[in-house]
Order: sequence, then C-alpha cells, then structure tokens
Amino acid sequence: MSIQLQIKERESIKLEITRNNQTNKQLRKRLNTIEEEIKEYIDQQKQDGVKYEDSSFMIEYKTSYKRKCKKEKESDTIRLLHDLGISDGKDAYKTIQNIQVGEPVEISKLKVIKYKSKNS
Repeated sequence: MSIQLQIKERESIKLEITRNNQTNKQLRKRLNTIEEEIKEYIDQQKQDGVKYEDSSFMIEYKTSYKRKCKKEKESDTIRLLHDLGISDGKDAYKTIQNIQVGEPVEISKLKVIKYKSKNS
C-alpha cells in the first residue's frame, strides 16, 4: 500500500471515529434519559422494581464522592502533613508528588500539520 493511500485511509478513519463519538454521545444521553424515566416509574408505583422478559430493574442507592480540585487536594494534604508533625508540609508534598512520577520513557508519535489550501 502506498503512503498516499495510508494517509487517506488515516483521514477516513479519523472522520469515522469522530462521527461515531458524536453518535455515541447522543445514545448515552438518550440512555440516561430512559433510565431516569424508568426510575421515576418505579418510584411512582412505590415498587421495589420492575421485571421485563429476562431482566429485572431495581433502584440501587450508593454513595458517590465528588472529586476535589487540585488546589483542594494540595491544601488538604499539606494540612494533614502539618497535623502529623511534619514541619515543612509544602516541601514534603512536592517530594511525594515527585516520587509518584514514573521514569521518563521516550516515545515516538506521528505529528500532523495541516496546511491551508490555496482555494479557500
């Protein structure tokens, strides 16, 4: 296969992925809407759940935690380090962050630069 055909196929695949992502976004949104409607129905009927064919649908309650922003995480960690008796919490926090980073590995990546066409 020539390089020109590979480049055209690459562009075609990227377009297909973009289109699939847009379709999947709409499908996920519709799925969430339908699931909310099913939960409302179960609540309105004051039932434990609903059976349909070979499936049963029940409402499950779980505890979920919101993510903290980076500044909140940093300040909470530094405060904890101070509470544990570490005098320089900021320095200890930075050391902890540096330890968590893995070794650098060189990778190769194809960089694509789009040129403006003369016709536009």
